Amino acid sequence: MSAHAQALGAIDGQYALDVMTSLIERVGVCATCPLRFYKPGTGHLCRDECLVLGMVAGAQHGDEIAMVQSAKLLTCSDACIEVVDRASAYAAVLLGHGHRLTPIPLGAIADIDFRSSSFASSQSSASLH
Repeated sequence: MSAHAQALGAIDGQYALDVMTSLIERVGVCATCPLRFYKPGTGHLCRDECLVLGMVAGAQHGDEIAMVQSAKLLTCSDACIEVVDRASAYAAVLLGHGHRLTPIPLGAIADIDFRSSSFASSQSSASLH
């Protein structure tokens, strides 16, 4: 059974998963580079995962600046309003079931981007992460 179904029930869990899938697909279309993620159980999140959480948390807490900044750091332009809309839809489903993320301050979002950029520039890889 999926974590979404366990937390939200079968119907809303499937809906939340569909909305999250739609969000990730849209981010993938608008992303400035291939999306990255760590395997489950690694104990930490990568830049892209943190920025998606920044969008969702921003939506839940009415922090439009953090939400939009997270989207801009992930996407090719601010023209991908669908990314923000889908993150907001996912946030609303979670919130409707009492699942609220901790707010992520704008400074933390800037730090996530700075650290990943610093790390990338110190690596011989061409990756932006």
